[in-house]
Amino acid sequence: MCLAYQSGEETKLFLPDEYYQKLDDNIARAIEARDAEVSRIKGLSKTQQSNVATVVAGVDIRTGEVYVGVKNTRVYKGNATCAEDIVFRGLGGNTNANIIMTPAIRPGKNEVIPVCTRCQTKYPRNQFVKGTTFQ
Repeated sequence: MCLAYQSGEETKLFLPDEYYQKLDDNIARAIEARDAEVSRIKGLSKTQQSNVATVVAGVDIRTGEVYVGVKNTRVYKGNATCAEDIVFRGLGGNTNANIIMTPAIRPGKNEVIPVCTRCQTKYPRNQFVKGTTFQ
């Protein structure tokens, strides 16, 4: 349910339950894809693992397309690119995109990483899964 205000009165806007179920399913698929990539990375050599800073997945809620962004520090050395940027570009990079992103995971330590201040200036909080932490 969403609230809107028209001429000073509160109006409730409803979306069908199917919309929310589809959204939940798409977010679950994105989290599953991110976790599968983290598992794959853990199977690499320690040197290869150390090159991966973070893994994030996202889903375009219009199309259902899921994309996993892996921030490899060797590939993006000296480049201000985050895993969130990789996901955003992978899903088309449209500034009005309906992209929802998962929390970032640091595979080496298997810990959730808060969204950095740089990404907070680029992407609104509603583009992240509920419960995502921010710096």
